[in-house]
Amino acid sequence: MHSVKYQITFLLFFLLTLLACDNDDDFGLPVNCESNNICLEIDSGTALPDTADGVTTIRLNAFIPKKASKARSIVRFTTTTGSFINVDNAQFPKDTAINGLASVVLKVGTVPGPHHVKATVSDGTESHSDRIDFNLEAIQDKVLVLTSSTDTLAADGDSEMILSAMVPNAFFDNNRKITFFAGQAGTFDNPINQDGSNNKTSLPLVAGAPTTAILRISTTPGNYTIRATLGEDVSYSCEHRITLTPLANEDVFKIDFDTTDLNNLPADGTTLVTAKITITGINPFNQMLTLESSGAWNLVGQNPANITLNRSGETTAFLRMTQDIDDCFLTASIGANTTTISTRSVETCPAFIRLVPAATSVRFIEDAVDLKAYLSRGSEGGKVSTNVPIEFEATQLQGGIEKPVGFFDPPITRTTAMEEADIRFTTTSDSAQILIGTDIKISAFLPQKPSIRDSFFIRVEQ
Repeated sequence: MHSVKYQITFLLFFLLTLLACDNDDDFGLPVNCESNNICLEIDSGTALPDTADGVTTIRLNAFIPKKASKARSIVRFTTTTGSFINVDNAQFPKDTAINGLASVVLKVGTVPGPHHVKATVSDGTESHSDRIDFNLEAIQDKVLVLTSSTDTLAADGDSEMILSAMVPNAFFDNNRKITFFAGQAGTFDNPINQDGSNNKTSLPLVAGAPTTAILRISTTPGNYTIRATLGEDVSYSCEHRITLTPLANEDVFKIDFDTTDLNNLPADGTTLVTAKITITGINPFNQMLTLESSGAWNLVGQNPANITLNRSGETTAFLRMTQDIDDCFLTASIGANTTTISTRSVETCPAFIRLVPAATSVRFIEDAVDLKAYLSRGSEGGKVSTNVPIEFEATQLQGGIEKPVGFFDPPITRTTAMEEADIRFTTTSDSAQILIGTDIKISAFLPQKPSIRDSFFIRVEQ
């Protein structure tokens, strides 16, 4: 009986001894931590960082198997980014860790690139380590600017583009804002610039969602860079490229004239042409339209003229014809769009000619007299065009026949803006050609219409 009790007591003692021995084994080690030295892992409650935001924290656990060393050991943590929170030198005696666990909290730095954290255990004679490698992206890459659907729009001054900016959750703060900079790409409806410009706007962060701004694009084509910053801090910013394409001129300008025959405009220095310009295809409101004339007509008022358009996009211009027979150009420009209308004025001829000599007599040999022809449109109105040719002739009745005598200098003359034509008549050096005592008839006429003429007689003296 005593023998049975003794056997049972011994067996129970043996089992308790085994349990006590098993209790010296490691508890709570990760499954994949098979090393007899040290194993470093990220705590299950945190995630590997991906942004060098200077804010994100992660908990790191270093597991040290009890079998690794029976001597007093030190666990030391080192990192290439940020710093450890509330830990001096990030080192722990092995025997201060519960079940061989040493933990630290790391706050990442602000320098992007490849980084690592390392845990090293040492007993003074030998050391063992484990490390975790990761890559941190620049915080700038986490502020994202996007368009609503496309990065390319027509530069019509009316289309809208939705810009969106996101920041890491760690950066969310009710007091923080996103500032959008559009440059020359367009304008915002809620400007903040003190100078009154509206190509910058600042909007509050939205929790868990992008901060959006509506950009009304400009009328100037080109490639533009949109920029977003976290408040006014340019160190936290990103850029996004957009393209504004030009509109075809026929989609922008509509120009109507008050005449049905633009190719028959008289060069009379009087006729007034009305041009109605309508801007279509782009938002004209508050846009600057530039009109400039050249050639044989002139804008009434300033030339060039800068006109600020209203919402209708319409304006009226008046052009006065000159007396020059030449090409006529009207150029309209708004933003990057330009169009030119061209035509050519036509000659306006005199309806009447009045010839006035500087003298009423001339010697029959080598003498001269100056003549002036005054021209008029009469009831037809307007002025005679410049450079209209006027011809002259001088004849004397000899033997019942009108014979040409003398010569003119120049042989043919042209009208001036004063509606005049000047010429000089000179008798020849050959006295046999001119009869003394017989008047010479001098006439001025229009070559293309000889019936329009004037004549007078000048006496020939010895």
